[in-house]
Amino acid sequence: MNCRTLEWDSQFFDLRVDQAIVDPTVDGAGLLECLRQRGSDVTYVFLPALTAQVFHAVLEKHSGICYDRKRTYAKPVNPAAGTDDLSAVNVTAETDELLRLAYASGHLSRFYLDPLLRPYFQKLYREWVRKALQDADSKVFALMESGRMVGMVTASVSEGTGKIGLLAVDEQCRGRGLGQRLLSQCEVFYRSRGAEVCKVVTQKDNVSACRLYEKNGYRLEEEVEVWHVWKTGKGVLSCSLVSNS
Repeated sequence: MNCRTLEWDSQFFDLRVDQAIVDPTVDGAGLLECLRQRGSDVTYVFLPALTAQVFHAVLEKHSGICYDRKRTYAKPVNPAAGTDDLSAVNVTAETDELLRLAYASGHLSRFYLDPLLRPYFQKLYREWVRKALQDADSKVFALMESGRMVGMVTASVSEGTGKIGLLAVDEQCRGRGLGQRLLSQCEVFYRSRGAEVCKVVTQKDNVSACRLYEKNGYRLEEEVEVWHVWKTGKGVLSCSLVSNS
């Protein structure tokens, strides 16, 4: 099992944040020992979905809550992707409209669902938007209608893999294929940077997002549960597994 302190998260949240990634060699006793030894304010525990049930009792005993059933999707980059969507804008500056959609993309994020992290939610997503705007290997694309931003996506390329960060379509404009157009624009960018594979992470409970990716050729690669275990006294927490729906 990989247990470590997350320095960036700890600095950002002004808390000690640890991460525990459970692998097939770990049993409930091993996870319990890890939790007992860590002196963190909160530990993110990542469990493979297929064996997660084995660890629920241990996590519930420590007032842990599952805030995410994280799905990773992947697909080959379309070799024919080479034409920009003429209505897609390459966003280069932070705007209120961009942030509005970015925040909307995180309505099922564990950083929003966990009441103890929710006060940091907008600040965190704004930081991710700023990074996407500033990083040479990232792009922010938006779809505009009548001068209004109706969809946005952040995309990056690293080590031959294209990755989607945040994606959102205005609630009043859904069901019109805008999400598909944003994905296609991302593939144009990936191909221009030589990427052969593209990936995206979303929540299992975000049914519309899962359907969008599957419809566009993405295949499920991995599913994990993400639990937050807070140190006693940090808040009033339920000991039961909760749904994000």
